[in-house]
Amino acid sequence: MLRDQAEGGARCTRRVEILLTLLADNDETSAMFLKTVKRRIHYLLVAQDSHTLASKNWVFKEASNVNALQEGGTFKHTLWKRVQVAVTPLLARLVSVLDRDCNLDLLLDCKSGESVKKLWLDMFGDESLLEIPYARPNYGTESQTVLVHSHIQTGHGVGCAMPFSWRVREHLEEVWTQVQHRDDHSQQKFEEIFRKTALGQLISRTDRKTHKELFQRYLQDFVSMAMKVTSEDELQVLDVLAAVACVEQLEPQWQSDAQHLAWLRQVKSLQVPLQLICAQLVPEHWGQRSRAVIGCVRNGWNRIFVLSLFVEHLLLGVESVDEKLTALLLDHTLRLGRVLERNSDLKLETSFVAVVEVLKSCKDRASRCVFEYELGPCPVCYGVPQEPLVLPCGDVFCLRCGRQWLVSGQMFCPNVLIKFSKQCHSFFIELVSSVCFRGNCPPSQGVIHHLLSYLMVEAEPVPLIRGRSQILTKALSPFHESVDRSPVVRSVVLKLLLKYSFSNVREYLQQHLSSVEQSIIVEEGDKCNLYALYINCLEDSLFERMQCHTASERRSFLQVEREFLNYFLSCDPTSVRTVTVKQLQQVARVRLCLDVAAELLTQGLLDTLAEPQAGASCFLDSVRNLCVCAGNDWYRVYLIRLLCSRRAWSSSRTF
Repeated sequence: MLRDQAEGGARCTRRVEILLTLLADNDETSAMFLKTVKRRIHYLLVAQDSHTLASKNWVFKEASNVNALQEGGTFKHTLWKRVQVAVTPLLARLVSVLDRDCNLDLLLDCKSGESVKKLWLDMFGDESLLEIPYARPNYGTESQTVLVHSHIQTGHGVGCAMPFSWRVREHLEEVWTQVQHRDDHSQQKFEEIFRKTALGQLISRTDRKTHKELFQRYLQDFVSMAMKVTSEDELQVLDVLAAVACVEQLEPQWQSDAQHLAWLRQVKSLQVPLQLICAQLVPEHWGQRSRAVIGCVRNGWNRIFVLSLFVEHLLLGVESVDEKLTALLLDHTLRLGRVLERNSDLKLETSFVAVVEVLKSCKDRASRCVFEYELGPCPVCYGVPQEPLVLPCGDVFCLRCGRQWLVSGQMFCPNVLIKFSKQCHSFFIELVSSVCFRGNCPPSQGVIHHLLSYLMVEAEPVPLIRGRSQILTKALSPFHESVDRSPVVRSVVLKLLLKYSFSNVREYLQQHLSSVEQSIIVEEGDKCNLYALYINCLEDSLFERMQCHTASERRSFLQVEREFLNYFLSCDPTSVRTVTVKQLQQVARVRLCLDVAAELLTQGLLDTLAEPQAGASCFLDSVRNLCVCAGNDWYRVYLIRLLCSRRAWSSSRTF
């Protein structure tokens, strides 16, 4: 009797399975569904009887019908057959409404929460919301076909996500039409009237989280109904097209600070969904057009995001720094946008270098705009000139350096440029952490080389001073004036680089260590701090990789580290005169081994003799040999401290 718009019996079979489950009255949802079905069938029978003459005499008529009695065999069977003839069409018509767009699936869908199922049942039970159309009964021998309409192209996993979404759409259109005929029509009036409707009252009883879920479900169904989506893949393509519209909407068009702030808020509000779209892998079955669209979205969003960082850190509030910089920053914002139009992937060296060049140009022009003389790094200390001293030739020194080596000259206040320099540094740091290393994926090798080169700078000798060039460390910045007073590489950047590409950075790290070893101005305490920083970063990098090991990989890891400990114990540490990256890495591995040993000891694995723990026992034997035979109590003390920190022991047994 029921027939779907789409040919095939798969949906009919599934519909019968759902109805048998719901009519079994096994849980609260099924019980409520069965109760509502009975009530709605009763209402339909009452409505049908109201359109039938002498409806109260149907039992007498059936008893007087000899042919019906002969066909039924008994009076009871005859009455039951008559009831079936009357109820079955009504039930079929009821189900045809309930299962539009595979709506029945929501009651058994594990992804549908209790609030969604409750709304489904409440809408089903409200005659004003869900009206079952009346049809004149057909008592002939030929069964009547009832068509199950669909507003969504069901199939291939596509169905409604919102209960009775087609009816919700009709209801909203009815309310909107009603509002349009009012003199005071507005969006606020529409919301006010909707809240007073039966559907509005049902939704208002739910919490804010459910409101958001229902809105997202209806939005998905609305798109499916409007665009005639036939599969989940097409729905994802629509998401991509929506992302294209969002990126186009975010195209910057502003002049004032208020417009900058409003634009930034738009970017922040769309950041999460756009990043989710851009992070998705393109399915293999997508066509060339879809792949091109997602590529455009990624390029456009990366460009918008980098521009938002530039605006947030540099352009926003620039009037409070110096009004003369406003036009300069607007010009460089447009220039940055043009540079990123070609390729905004900052994991690639070409794009990264182009952005850095724009930033350098912006800072250099800001220096010339604010000061009569260009304020570059001090030729003596190679840092930001503190209380700048300007010579008639235009060279700028720190006042302290100038008093020590030079004759006093003209001075300018550096506060404006120092503040602007900090903003440039802030933008660059967030650019690296948020864009270059986004998604736990390292940038290209060229970008890594540039980042490492920014951690060191070679100070050229000053002609007026008898000295030699030296390699200095500095903050992660493309500007040379950010030199550190002590050789401390920024640990965050070092961890990122070691985590993703240790083989690529080893040469640069070794160069840095060699320059520190050869320096005559670096104190021993600063050197020790630098070595400790390297060891900590290396150990963290090794530990993060170890956390991803499976059980079999963990056993292999213990075997490899046991062999390493035996090798390390056989080496002569007194034969080494200079510190190398390899040595620091070995120290980091030893510390990691001691940490693993402390973990195994606290878990009590020594008390078990099971075969899977044999590798752990051998590993702990190697750790014991290291602590006993190394001739250095540092390993024993370090292990005891780890055990105490894990178990908060006030004392420890001798190991």
